[in-house]
Amino acid sequence: SLFNGDHGLNSWNYAHGYDFNPSEFPVWFTFDMGQTAQLSRFTSWQRSMGGSYYYRAGAIKEWEVWGRSDLPSSDGSWDGWTKLADCESIKPSGWPAGSNSEEDITYASKGEEFEFPADIPPVRYIRFKILSTHDGAGLVVMQQLWFYGTPIQ
Repeated sequence: SLFNGDHGLNSWNYAHGYDFNPSEFPVWFTFDMGQTAQLSRFTSWQRSMGGSYYYRAGAIKEWEVWGRSDLPSSDGSWDGWTKLADCESIKPSGWPAGSNSEEDITYASKGEEFEFPADIPPVRYIRFKILSTHDGAGLVVMQQLWFYGTPIQ
């Protein structure tokens, strides 16, 4: 599960999207946080499996985060969504997929933190629009997401 708190280096916990042709990018997924919040930042962890899956096998490289406070349409429409952030996962070594330095593994194991601009609206629903993966794979895999902010009553 993306939200169970398990992001350890040797964890087999991860969420995997369906396989698709890489020419189908962008792809997206939507989830309900369960409450409206004024978000400040989030941390994303890649699937690890001992570090061997970092920066490959569907690890997200570039994406957008969108949000809204009201229930989205079930037809997948983008009407009513507000872009909250543009994100890019950084591989410190710059080495190609399949080759990781110790710095890459250490960096990925800590999770990558992304800050939201202070002027974004409060949101309850989040949509990740995936633009690319580190290795160009036609699948999307993440291990954990943590969101931080202030709940709105």
